[in-house]
Amino acid sequence: MNLSVRRIAVIAPAVAVALLLIWYVALFRTERSDLNHARAQRATVEQQVSSLQSQFASLQALEKQVPADKTRLAALETALPTNADLTDVLNQLHALATASGVQLTSVNPSAQTSPTGSGGLQEVTLSMSAGGTYAQMTAFLNQLASMPRALVVNSLSVSSDPSGQLSASMSAQVFYAAG
Repeated sequence: MNLSVRRIAVIAPAVAVALLLIWYVALFRTERSDLNHARAQRATVEQQVSSLQSQFASLQALEKQVPADKTRLAALETALPTNADLTDVLNQLHALATASGVQLTSVNPSAQTSPTGSGGLQEVTLSMSAGGTYAQMTAFLNQLASMPRALVVNSLSVSSDPSGQLSASMSAQVFYAAG
């Protein structure tokens, strides 16, 4: 009996070690590998979430700018319409002349041209004649600079008569986007 107890005492720990090795190889090592893989995936997903949150914040900031951008776009479309219709320009010139007290005696548009390197920009040259006092002419010229429609005065010739009235002849370009 002594021998059988000794055998059991030697075999039992060996069996326990063998069972522990089987458990480690069959279950624990594969689960540990799966756990490490899951942790790596979690880190990757957390980086993606952080990146997406940053992009989302940027998009929210851009979304807040949309109304201001639409307002600027409307102003640009007014300044550079897509057709050569001069009705708006002539109405604006008439309103400026009336507001400043200048008598706009003539406005003659020339043929439409494309400036060199304009990228689709077209222009119409306006030859204008106006009369008024110095203060009226100054006010009119200052108001031309703030017209909603894009207008550039290229030349200006001013003369006065003995009564102090000024007569001005000017050439200006009005632009539109050919589209």
